[in-house]
Amino acid sequence: MAKITKGTRKNIGKTWHPELRDKSAGVKTHVYWAMKNCNGNAAQLVLLLDSIVDHYKQDHRNCHQTSRCKNNDYVPSRDIIRDPTAELLLRNSIKNLYIYKHPEKYTHCRDTHHIESYHNTILIHVDKRLHYHNLMYEIKPASSVQHRVQHDHPRRQSGYRVLTPKLYTFTNELWNNFVNLLYHDRNDQIEPDDVENVQVDQNDTIGSEYEDSDDDE
Repeated sequence: MAKITKGTRKNIGKTWHPELRDKSAGVKTHVYWAMKNCNGNAAQLVLLLDSIVDHYKQDHRNCHQTSRCKNNDYVPSRDIIRDPTAELLLRNSIKNLYIYKHPEKYTHCRDTHHIESYHNTILIHVDKRLHYHNLMYEIKPASSVQHRVQHDHPRRQSGYRVLTPKLYTFTNELWNNFVNLLYHDRNDQIEPDDVENVQVDQNDTIGSEYEDSDDDE
């Protein structure tokens, strides 16, 4: 795709065209969108790929009903293709894509945005530069799951995120469970409102068995 978007002046109209210089990112986005919205149908995937060139020619008859270009006030953000040479170069480039030649292999694609975003969340809790005890390696990834579940804000149809303040209320729930775990053998279960006033006995803390004593030295 990059070959038809830039080149030398003598090759204009042969291997590339100025009207295609801003189309590389847009075509890539449309290809991923087509894979996601083809409903598992290879023929439908090909039709969605064929509509890319028509879209940039301001012909939106084959565009999806939810596309912004279906609105009457739509203003294109990229150069309109008017030269038949540019149209032919882009159409041939799309037809030479592996996905166009073998659409049946791409009909069940999945969006990995949430997985990649969760990897960033893990790095907040588990620093690669630090070494943790085995027990801590179990606790910190579990905390990242709680973090992600509470603060996962999917994108709207328009494509931008719904940003809201992070509350971190799951930390209070974890602390409540921790305190009640310490008192699980006692009759006085701690209410959530009284957790902040709890004085934890040093001998009851989890992990105390790992502390070094003077007798071991």
